[in-house]
Amino acid sequence: MKALVLCGGLGTRLRSVLPDIPKPMAPVGGKPFLDYILSWLKRQKIDDVILLTGYKSEQIEAHVKDGKQYGLNVEYSKEPEPLGTAGAIKHASRNYDLGDNFLLINGDTYFDVEIENLVKFHNAKSAHVTVTLRLVEDTSRYGLVFIDDNYRIIQFKEKTTSQGEGLINGGVYVMNSKVLELIPEDRPSSLEKDILPFLDKTKIFGYPEGGNFIDIGIPQDYSKSQEFLPKWESQPKREAVLLDRDGIIIEDTGYVHKKEEIKFMPGAIETIRKIKESGKLCIVVSNQAGIAKGYYTEEEALEFERAIEDEMKRYGARIDGFYYCPYHADGIIEKYRHDSIFRKPNPGMILKAANDFNISLSKSIMVGDKESDRIKLPQLKSYVIRSKYVSQWDFEDLKGAIICNIPS
Repeated sequence: MKALVLCGGLGTRLRSVLPDIPKPMAPVGGKPFLDYILSWLKRQKIDDVILLTGYKSEQIEAHVKDGKQYGLNVEYSKEPEPLGTAGAIKHASRNYDLGDNFLLINGDTYFDVEIENLVKFHNAKSAHVTVTLRLVEDTSRYGLVFIDDNYRIIQFKEKTTSQGEGLINGGVYVMNSKVLELIPEDRPSSLEKDILPFLDKTKIFGYPEGGNFIDIGIPQDYSKSQEFLPKWESQPKREAVLLDRDGIIIEDTGYVHKKEEIKFMPGAIETIRKIKESGKLCIVVSNQAGIAKGYYTEEEALEFERAIEDEMKRYGARIDGFYYCPYHADGIIEKYRHDSIFRKPNPGMILKAANDFNISLSKSIMVGDKESDRIKLPQLKSYVIRSKYVSQWDFEDLKGAIICNIPS
């Protein structure tokens, strides 16, 4: 599969810090940003790359050449004039056979997506376009993307001054060549504004993913990239076991929140020790509607989590991260009374953990005791123990099998 990288933008928002070079050539940690994208593509087993160039294209060609130093075969499609993101793709298709499906990557965005799983999803859905989606807690800079339970994209919402958390376009796509027929020949066009919003809703899908991400499009994030990108390049994705709290780690007696109420589930401590011995992360993700419903405060919930953690340490077990959702649509506390992407089975808590720890969701598992623990993520395996209390449960198979002794 060929990968097309959009490198033709003018980079006007970075002119204050980068006056004379194309944005993908912005120096990060002593080398151009584009080097990180090309090296990432090679790690993803992509060999053939076409750089869609325009502004200051000669600088890119002089540095990348034929791509051999990256272990890639790199070719170029230079715009004769600014054609927009969609127009640049159309122009490339006149000179290159892009195949039935091809990858498209924003040249100013690094998103550590697992391409193999993305392509499998795209093919399984018979999609014309699959857009990677990333969770951010402030979408005002990006705008929002909404998907249904089948992962179809149902709306692209333009950015506004305040939008809170949500899913954004992550800048990595799989596209079917049929999309080329929708791009006009005679004028510049934008993929994001002129093509994607008008695709058949049964053919465009969103693929929520977590992991290392940065967009260097503005000076603030370009500055952050100097610290993060060199570190990320050598950082492999990690595997995790994601656990519900009540009914899996501790007994669920109903809105439990007091230290003296802590009673660990049989086998939970030993299982968590085994998870850590296997080299995996152990992450807790818990809906805490009791906060929204006024049974206890957020501060009390955090104190309770610390008590669980301290108690577990006494037995040699350790949790790498606690995530909780205090929101509920039926809450009585106004601050918390709304639906949220963070409330399971929505994927917000899991995606945030994946962002924080660079987790490979396809190599991780979720274990819970309710249907709400069956997380809405296509690449994550969820195991639901269909019993309020289990006599014993254990983690054995490092590939993700859960051995449960569940009372009949």
